[in-house]
Amino acid sequence: MSLEKPLVTVLEMESLLERVEARARDCETQRLQLSGQAALLESEWLLKTEAMIRELKAMSRELEGEKSRLATAQEGLHEAAASAAKRRKTEGSHPRTAPGTTLGKFVVPEWIDGRTPATLVASKGDKTVATLDLAKRDCFVFGRQPELCHVTLDHASVSRQHAVLLHGAPPESRHGWFLIDLGSAHGTLIQTPSSDDMKRCRPDTPYALPFGTSFKIGKSSRLYTLLCESESETAAAQKNKSAEAPKKRERS
Repeated sequence: MSLEKPLVTVLEMESLLERVEARARDCETQRLQLSGQAALLESEWLLKTEAMIRELKAMSRELEGEKSRLATAQEGLHEAAASAAKRRKTEGSHPRTAPGTTLGKFVVPEWIDGRTPATLVASKGDKTVATLDLAKRDCFVFGRQPELCHVTLDHASVSRQHAVLLHGAPPESRHGWFLIDLGSAHGTLIQTPSSDDMKRCRPDTPYALPFGTSFKIGKSSRLYTLLCESESETAAAQKNKSAEAPKKRERS
């Protein structure tokens, strides 16, 4: 029996095996190198991310501080604006009128006290002809004689001292504005928001004036209406609008 020569000898097989194992070792080395590089890259990325997070947190703290400073500044501006508005309201205001003070024939009652911010709007028809800031005084005398009155009306039916508007709390009444007719010849008419008609005031009797109350002095066509601040803004706008129209001379 004849033996055939093998295609690959043992030595060649060993040599091939050694090369394969060497290649396997090289691949393993490369794998380990790549794994190390990946770990290094991952570590660097983590460090950069953490640094970025720290920067963002620091920026957030700075923004929070800036927000707080802006809020404080805004609050200060609001307080300054409110203070300025309050100063404008009280600027030039008359001091408290002492009870017992004699204003012509009118003697200020004991119950006079304080003043609620409000506006008295004088109108003729649908036109506003004048406004009076009631925050400036606690007592206003209406009449024909300038020396004795705070609000003067040039009308024959108006008495020298006709009526008085003052703030306080008469017995069994709440604080507010009150109207008193001073025994005038032609009387004072008053109409509250809950009333459909005007009624004549009894002399020397205080009548409460809720916001929206209107009154007339004598037979003058001028109508006075007590408004709160928000309503007075609307009245001022109407006054500005009417001022654009041609003015006509009218007698009180």
